[in-house]
Amino acid sequence: MHATGCLMLWNDCAPGHEAAYESWYQEEHLPERMAVAGFVCGVRHRALDGLAPAFMTYYEVTHPEVLHSPSYRALLAQPTPRTRHIMEVAFKNMNRTACALQLVRTGALTPYAVTATGNVAWLDALVPPPQATRMLALRGLPKAETTAEEALRGGDASVEAAVVAHVENADQALALAQAMGGRAWQQVAYATGTHAIQAKA
Repeated sequence: MHATGCLMLWNDCAPGHEAAYESWYQEEHLPERMAVAGFVCGVRHRALDGLAPAFMTYYEVTHPEVLHSPSYRALLAQPTPRTRHIMEVAFKNMNRTACALQLVRTGALTPYAVTATGNVAWLDALVPPPQATRMLALRGLPKAETTAEEALRGGDASVEAAVVAHVENADQALALAQAMGGRAWQQVAYATGTHAIQAKA
């Protein structure tokens, strides 16, 4: 299914809450998000360099308006008790941006990815790296009003533009991240609209 929208997320987890954070994400949060009409896939990653933020997740959606749909907004306005707890105690340093997605290069969704951020002029001038099997160019959309979920986190940062480039292995990811002034990531989970979740080693 073709996607034209994307939700980009970077965040940390507060020390001591890692197990609860991971079980919530896998058991509740990913299936809940993927059950919303228009969500195509959700891909979770952990940083290869061990620096903060430690996690990067992106959701592809059929159209950016999916992120303003009544069903999705209802989840943000009325988080479950488990979500409220995780948002209050575990989520740290949240950067969340709804984006219009431009598929610069389609191809394999590999377990390794690089993200880089900048402004729109930077994005327009960016040359897709040849080693990227798949690359998403993302333009940030105007930030919507603060939701109940965001309020629990204490407010989110956002970006103007971003790129996600998938590569074949960890060495390529680390080298490309250095070249682009970005970050390298390894996939930890993948979910589709069929709710199938595949945890990665």
